[in-house]
Amino acid sequence: MWNGLFFQRTTLRDLGLRIQLGHAYGCSCPTKLAANVNFRVIHSTGIHHITIDQCPTFEVLHHFHLFNLQGKVTGYSFYHALEYQTDNTGLDPLPDRLETFMLIIREWCHIKMLKPFNPGGVHAMAPGSLAIPCRACPLPNINLPRGWDNVPPARAWLYMLIVAMDANFRLRSRLRGSINKEPRLGLGWGYFVNNGPYSEFIKDFLDEDEIRTCVGFQALLNMLTKKSKGLRATGMAAVSCAHHQLFCPLGMGDLQKGERYCNMDYLFASSITGCGLRMVTISYDVGCQWFTKFWTHIQHLPQALGITLPSLNIRALVPKFHLQSHVEACHSAFLFNFFKGVARMDGEGVERNWDELNGQGPSTSEMLPGAHWDTLDDCCGWVNWRKTMGLGNLLLKRLLLAITQANETKADFVRFDTSLREENPEDVTAMESDLAAWTEDHSSRPDPYRLPKSNITLHQVRLLMAEEEKERAEAGTGIMHDVSAGAFLLLGMEIQTLQQVLRLEVKGKQKQTLLQKTTIVERRTALFKRIQRFRKIQQVYMPGFDPKNSAHLERLVSSNPTCTVHVEDCKLYMPSDLSDSQRHKYCPGGLAAMEDRLRHAEASDSLETLRHQLRTRSFTNHFKVANVTGQIRNTRARETQHRIDDKVRTAELQYRRARDALLKLRGNGAWEETLKVLEKSDVRALNERELTAQEKEEIRRVQERNGIVAEADDINAERVVAQVAAVGEGQRRPSWIWFTGNAHEGMDDPLTWAALHVEWAKAKARADRWEEEVVLVDEEMRRVLQFCNWKESWWMSQVSRHQGLPHQLTEGLSAYAAEQAAMERRIHTQWTTMWAVAHGRAEPILRAALGGTDAPGPAPAGSDIIELQIEEEYDGDGGNSDFEE
Repeated sequence: MWNGLFFQRTTLRDLGLRIQLGHAYGCSCPTKLAANVNFRVIHSTGIHHITIDQCPTFEVLHHFHLFNLQGKVTGYSFYHALEYQTDNTGLDPLPDRLETFMLIIREWCHIKMLKPFNPGGVHAMAPGSLAIPCRACPLPNINLPRGWDNVPPARAWLYMLIVAMDANFRLRSRLRGSINKEPRLGLGWGYFVNNGPYSEFIKDFLDEDEIRTCVGFQALLNMLTKKSKGLRATGMAAVSCAHHQLFCPLGMGDLQKGERYCNMDYLFASSITGCGLRMVTISYDVGCQWFTKFWTHIQHLPQALGITLPSLNIRALVPKFHLQSHVEACHSAFLFNFFKGVARMDGEGVERNWDELNGQGPSTSEMLPGAHWDTLDDCCGWVNWRKTMGLGNLLLKRLLLAITQANETKADFVRFDTSLREENPEDVTAMESDLAAWTEDHSSRPDPYRLPKSNITLHQVRLLMAEEEKERAEAGTGIMHDVSAGAFLLLGMEIQTLQQVLRLEVKGKQKQTLLQKTTIVERRTALFKRIQRFRKIQQVYMPGFDPKNSAHLERLVSSNPTCTVHVEDCKLYMPSDLSDSQRHKYCPGGLAAMEDRLRHAEASDSLETLRHQLRTRSFTNHFKVANVTGQIRNTRARETQHRIDDKVRTAELQYRRARDALLKLRGNGAWEETLKVLEKSDVRALNERELTAQEKEEIRRVQERNGIVAEADDINAERVVAQVAAVGEGQRRPSWIWFTGNAHEGMDDPLTWAALHVEWAKAKARADRWEEEVVLVDEEMRRVLQFCNWKESWWMSQVSRHQGLPHQLTEGLSAYAAEQAAMERRIHTQWTTMWAVAHGRAEPILRAALGGTDAPGPAPAGSDIIELQIEEEYDGDGGNSDFEE
């Protein structure tokens, strides 16, 4: 307002404006109340002092609701941002309406949840009825075909519910008043269980221990739950569908003291109560321990959550990523890869869901219990709806990938199976019988997926060669010396290993102390003495060969300090270092063949050592991140990691040296399929991936800023732990070192055949799981479309339920129902067209898998072009394992 000198700040209220909310310009509300002259409006344009004709408006509520769900903006931050938008100087303080705003927001979110699910009023609400169900999971009487419960046992898995369960210790709840001070609005209508019966059940198990595991998870759990003072809940647990990652109705609850059996039993039983199915599979990171006591614990559950047998068949598995840290005995029995009906699921879906909720942790931890539960219920609804609308692209993406992989893995298995049957059909029949028996009973049958221990170690070869040397000496056909030919070759291999270790240590110490220099000189002297001894024996077993006449000149550093060739770089000239003509000339008595056998065993041993050290490094890194804090403990942990890295590097170089020697002795051949070339990128654990080009460049820049000169190979050797939920991780394959078997001397060895049996079983499992993925995803498409039809009919049926209500209300309810029904029709039409071509391409696989019967699915379309508009945030990789056998 112009005051004669400048525009002075004022309000529209002082200028006489009266605001009419919620109606068109020039129209007044017929139900308006008397004007309020002291009204504060919290709006997206700021906080205003106005005169209004009272009538509801919801713009700022809708605005904040989306910001909170998508951007995780807290109510505190949003409200104060509006204050700063109104007056960023603080010269005109505004009254504090934050508490009122938060109460209004809570009521708004609750009403929005009620709107699409509450045609009968709040008094008719059933438990879990506000939750958005997964329309791709089996729902009897909604999206399953008639007669689904009478299908043959071989196809019963198609109507199996698969859920995943996990605990989260970031979503804590502090002691902030009693539950009665601010009661919950939903009362178990959504995703959280009703706290009344839940707490009544939990209080009977106050002294129950936390779940103990077969691995080191307990250390992590203790770290997360030990600081529980002042907390009402140390975390929460949730159940979600494993394939599509939607939170299950009534599958969430608080944890009062860590991850206890009573909490997890109750939440799991609550999530599947009333599912109406006959088969349920649960994915749980400690399922191997939890499930052993499950049948005893369910007897103590409330009657309303009772699980009856044999009407419900339940089986527990362990998610693929978590299973790596379990003992070997758990692997095959609890691995998704070897369980019929789970297709290509990895069981880690509930872990990915925490990312959607953890952003709410800082604000919800300070709320009273009722607001805490209501807010997270609302967030779960948002997550489920976004994932529901992403099913169109997600299922299409999975089906297209599965079709290709199913054809390839099936062809690989058929070739493998055919070759084995041609050689020994009875043995393959026995393998099939053993696999079927183990599938029925894991405890009394040998594991068909466990690779036998290496049957050709270096120690065994040394024993065999010593016995052969003894026989030659007794027969008078061998060279007489106090050191056998095998021991001579082993001495050379030992010297090469010592040279390699010394080279690594010298390379890593550019600036040496006096003590370090003295140690290196002493070690070089000791190594030189070994080489001198090797040379003397070499004259016996390699007569006529003189290493001094070779191109390589041997010098001792201690006698000639200016020498550039150190003792660790001296070449030994073993048979593998010579040409073919030189071997025939200087290596009599089958010396080259002896080295061939030793090198083969050395390569096998070093490869097994490499795998062992990589596993050790992986577990050590996980433990350090989870449990090690403080400078002293971190320094010690880094020293341990460096020692493990040195062992990895030693095994890597030893394998390459042994393989190079084999290549020179044997030439190219079938043995290279087992002992492949080991690249830098191959040396990584199961849960590690290579660095991207951007990450490598960033490391190089950081090292340059710190004055560190690093070689490109050192940067390329860096590895990072792969994140399960990262985009594209579903296509990452583990290194070949985790797929190859051990080296074997001959096909007559029984352990060699045992290894072939394992590879046959794994190849069959891969083919079966990918075929199941095609069948299951196609069935899920059918379920989604049938759910749309059912939901459309349900919405239209609600119109008749509005009789007897005021005309204006009936008109609004009918319009809303018609709008929702139209949306379901649109989803059905769009996704039917989107999926039609992919379904047509899957038909041959479906016919073969289902015994020649045509599976129901979307109608065919005339176009062969498939357009994908995939939202990476919601498409997920839940069906594609990042860590495969």
